[in-house]
Amino acid sequence: MPGPDTVVFARALAFALGAVFMLVVSTIGLRTGFLPRWLVVAGYLGGLVFLFTVTYVELLVLIFPAWVTAVSVVILRAGDRRLSGAES
Repeated sequence: MPGPDTVVFARALAFALGAVFMLVVSTIGLRTGFLPRWLVVAGYLGGLVFLFTVTYVELLVLIFPAWVTAVSVVILRAGDRRLSGAES
């Protein structure tokens, strides 16, 4: 059974990895122009919140899946547009 210090470390590591992922994907989306500007800004803000959050707030955990869902919807919509354009 992991001790309390291990759990705190694992949670902090998960937040840091999520933050890095959000920042990297947002930067790629900005540079390629694939993601809309509002989603890039949301990714940067979410990543910074994860990096600088010292205390654990349960609702912050929902930022990451919400952002990933939004990125997924943008990707799926772009694929639909590409497929419908190819059939014409």
